Amino acid sequence: MSIIPYEPKSIDVEYEGKTKNGKKYSYSANDLSICDGFIIRYIVQPLLKLIPYQLPANIITIVSNSLVLFAYVIAMQSSRGKYTFWFAIPILIFTYIIGDCTDGEQARRTKTGSPLGEFLDHFLDCFVTGELVISLLVVYNIKNAIIVMLSLTVAYIVQAVAFWERYKNGHMHFSRFSSTESIIGLTTLITLGVNKKIRQYASIVLIESVPLFERVFPDMAGSTGLSVAEAVLLVLTVFGVINIILTLIRTRGVSIRFLCYIILTFVVAAISSVMHEDHLHLPYLTIALFNIHYISTLLSSIVTKTKDHYPDFFLAVFMSIMFILRIQNEILIAFYFLYVLVSVGIRASWFFVQNRQYWVWKNPEPEDSVAN
Repeated sequence: MSIIPYEPKSIDVEYEGKTKNGKKYSYSANDLSICDGFIIRYIVQPLLKLIPYQLPANIITIVSNSLVLFAYVIAMQSSRGKYTFWFAIPILIFTYIIGDCTDGEQARRTKTGSPLGEFLDHFLDCFVTGELVISLLVVYNIKNAIIVMLSLTVAYIVQAVAFWERYKNGHMHFSRFSSTESIIGLTTLITLGVNKKIRQYASIVLIESVPLFERVFPDMAGSTGLSVAEAVLLVLTVFGVINIILTLIRTRGVSIRFLCYIILTFVVAAISSVMHEDHLHLPYLTIALFNIHYISTLLSSIVTKTKDHYPDFFLAVFMSIMFILRIQNEILIAFYFLYVLVSVGIRASWFFVQNRQYWVWKNPEPEDSVAN
C-alpha cells in the first residue's frame, strides 16, 4: 500500500435535530493535521468496516478517554519508583488517539452528530490535557513551581482559544501541528522517562538561578533554577504561547469575558503555586479544575449558540484573600477544592440533563435497511 500525502480537508456536519433553545446544531472543522489524516485514512477508515453501525459515537468517546486515565495512573506510579507496566502507556494513548478520530467518523457515518456529542468529546479532552501534562511533570520529577504553573496553564489556554475560535468563527481549526501531534510528542517524552539515564540527564541543572524568575516570584526561592527537563518544558510552553497568539489573531478578537478568563487563570495558577510550592499536587488540581470549569461553560455556549460566560470569580477572590492574609488552613483548602470539583460536576451534569434526548445506547438502523 503506497502512502499518499495527506491533503487538508474541511469537515462539515449538520445534525437534523435542534438544540434545546430551538437552534439548529452544526459542526464545522478545517483539519490540516498531518497525523490526523494518516490515522483516519490508514487506520480509522478500515476500522470502521469492523465497527457495528449501531455502536454510538459517544460510547467510543467515553471508552477511548478512559484509556488515558489508565495511562495516567501508571505514570503516577513513577513517583514511587515503579515502572512495571510502563510499556502500556504509549499503547493506551495511541489507542485513545485512534478512538478520538473514530468517534467523529462514526458520528458522520451514522448521521448522529449532536450537541451532546461535541460537548462530551471536548469536555473529556480537557481531562486528557491535564493527565498528560501532569504525567510529564511527575515522571521527570519537575518541582519548579513556576514551570508547573506556566506549562499547565498555557496548555489549557491553548485548548481554550481553540474552542474560542469555534465559538467566534463557527468552526474548529486544526493546524499542521495540532492536538494529535502534541499528544504524540508528550507521550513520547513520558515513555522515554522509563529510562533511568534519560531521567538522570533530564535532572541536570542548567542554570542555578534565573533572574527573571527571582524578580517576578520572589517568594518562590526554591523555583528559580532550571534543569534540562524544565528547560525543554519551558520551550514547549513558549511554542504554546505562540499558538495562542496566532489563534487569537486568526479569531480577530476576544470578549471581555474570555479576557477575564485568561487573566484569572494565571492569577489562580500563580497563587496556588506560591501557596503550595511544597505540595505541587494541589496546584495541579487547582489549575486543571479551574480551567475545566470555564471551558465547560464555553463548550456549552458553543453548542447551544448562546452568549459566553464569565469565569469563576468566587474561587479567584477566595484564593486571593487566603494568599493576602497568609491563611494555610486545611479545611479552607479542602473547601475550595470541593467547591470547584462540585461546580464542574454540576455544569457537566446539567448540560447532559438538558441534552439527554441525544443520548442513545444503540444507534437506530440506517434508513435504507429499514425501507428494505
